[in-house]
Amino acid sequence: MHKLVLSMTILAVVWGAWWLLAANALSGNITQWMQDRRAEGWQAEIQSLKTRGFPAKFEVEIEGIAIANPSSGLAGTTQSLRINAPSYWPADVTVFLPRSPVQFTNKGITFTLRTTEGQAAIGLHPGTRLQLEQLSASSGPWTVDLPQGNLMQGQYFSADVMQLNSPRTYRFTLDASHLVPGGMIRTALGLPFDWPLGFEVFLAEGTAVLDRPIDRFTVETHRPRLQEIQIEQAKAEWGSVRVSLQGNLRVDEQGVPDGQISILVENWRDLFDLVTRSGLISQNMGAQAEVMLNAMANLGGDPATLDMDFRFVQGDMFLESIPLGPAPRLILR
Repeated sequence: MHKLVLSMTILAVVWGAWWLLAANALSGNITQWMQDRRAEGWQAEIQSLKTRGFPAKFEVEIEGIAIANPSSGLAGTTQSLRINAPSYWPADVTVFLPRSPVQFTNKGITFTLRTTEGQAAIGLHPGTRLQLEQLSASSGPWTVDLPQGNLMQGQYFSADVMQLNSPRTYRFTLDASHLVPGGMIRTALGLPFDWPLGFEVFLAEGTAVLDRPIDRFTVETHRPRLQEIQIEQAKAEWGSVRVSLQGNLRVDEQGVPDGQISILVENWRDLFDLVTRSGLISQNMGAQAEVMLNAMANLGGDPATLDMDFRFVQGDMFLESIPLGPAPRLILR
């Protein structure tokens, strides 16, 4: 019994020393990261940082966060943030968003995010580079607002990114079903009053290959370059309109895509009417487009369904064999 008590005492002392050392290192790393960003010209401020949770976990409470990167125009502020990690491996962290608003600014446009039970679980590989192994983000009811009004909201959100056997290859999934566009979007699209409020289905899944793994340097200095993306499925259902998409693109060093994306649109006329009413295309262009889309739908055998292939070849984009101009650049910023 004496040996057991002694062993338990030694174990408790060692574990307590480990917890204290790791807690100080975790807090110190956050403080040092902020200092390094300020040295690079960023705004990186926190009002307070507290660590607790002994003995089973590390719970870091950060208040008054303000971060801005002047070179990219990105900025974010929040009243608080809570970070949890198990004591045995502090690199597997879960970040909990507050119920209070979180503001993001991109090139002068401010977005305000409000979430219920918003969180992100982040798994990192051991090592100094801390490569991303998995990221899982989810939320209950959420809203995104602009200063002019609500942009969009939803009842549920889930997104996952998982590193596969190749360290540069990641599988991604997204589910934002019951996504509800805000009044600004409905007004811009000229939606009728009886059009359903939200998407019944809004999801995507596939794989992406980057030129380097995602690690801590991705945020600090080096943005990875997209080399290939395979969309296994992407679906959106809103009212009578159903859109599904799949395909594969290879991307060169300048961000120029090469490959094919296949799109199936059911009840395409309803979608076309929304686009023309919104003013996104001119009346003359709309008339020409309607003739072309009618012909394509009739060739497919179902005049209510469009089955189209967008091809990307040598920097140009084609709808079937019809040239559409230069292909957009796919660059991660």
